[in-house]
Amino acid sequence: MEILRYIFHLGIVFIIFDLIWWFFIVVLTAAVGREQKAKIENFVLKPLSYYLLVTAAAVSALSFIEKQESAVSAYTYGIIGLMTLYFYLAGKLRKKRIKIMFNNVAQNEPPKTTRYDGIFLLLAVGLFVASVFYPPMAKTPVTDWLLQTISDIYDTPVIGWIIGLVGVFFLIRMIIIGITMSNKLIGRLFEPGDRKSRQQQQDPYANDGEFVDYEVVEDDDDDEPTNNGTTHLLE
Repeated sequence: MEILRYIFHLGIVFIIFDLIWWFFIVVLTAAVGREQKAKIENFVLKPLSYYLLVTAAAVSALSFIEKQESAVSAYTYGIIGLMTLYFYLAGKLRKKRIKIMFNNVAQNEPPKTTRYDGIFLLLAVGLFVASVFYPPMAKTPVTDWLLQTISDIYDTPVIGWIIGLVGVFFLIRMIIIGITMSNKLIGRLFEPGDRKSRQQQQDPYANDGEFVDYEVVEDDDDDEPTNNGTTHLLE
């Protein structure tokens, strides 16, 4: 199926790009040191990595979108590409936050925020949409070189087989995420009753702030040998 091949192709682009970027960061760290690398990470390295990844994904998506004969099919491929990119980046951010949380616990440090991650994710989505509608924004010599390098690595016999196997798992994960999100969306759209009735179904004893049928009034006089409390029915 063409759509599955499309998602698989995007997965290969993501996987190999991560390998290239990891190698670049290793070389950069060895050249300038960890401290200098950390200083430019949020303002230079991370925006650059997002830009290169998103533009490479957009150009790869365009190679499929431009082959579609109808506008509906073209928009469908564009939406699927956008969702694939979003799920991939959101998954990476989730893993990063979990890693930071465990590191903070292990080092007994206060929680560290990743305030830029959400901004980068929204900008990545916007850049992908803009690149699909205006291809010159993404089709640059750097992107062409990056995609050619990705293709050359994937065509390498042994490395390509390993990456292809990882790409299969990526495809399966994207399908599972798509099915899960679809089920949640359908469940919310067709869930019977309004919000109040759903809350009552979840907690049948909830009174929603209304008066109950009785109340317990405590006796303030501790000297008299009376009962600890008196139950009064409300009219």
